[in-house]
Amino acid sequence: MRILLDTSFLLPSVGIQVTGASELIQKLKEEGNDFYYSSFSLLETLWVLTSLERRGVQIDMQAVLKDTLLMP
Repeated sequence: MRILLDTSFLLPSVGIQVTGASELIQKLKEEGNDFYYSSFSLLETLWVLTSLERRGVQIDMQAVLKDTLLMP
């Protein structure tokens, strides 16, 4: 099945925890589903990161780069 991911499901890929998102993606991944996302969701994800940075939240980019949640 092809699944279009909302921004809330992309956030764990950049180190932002969203309750239940990682577990659901992992389950769907194990079932052999294909994931897609829009460029607007990527833009919104960047906005969230920027907003957190402005509030002084540290993002561990090394951990983000190692995350393979959405990788095949």
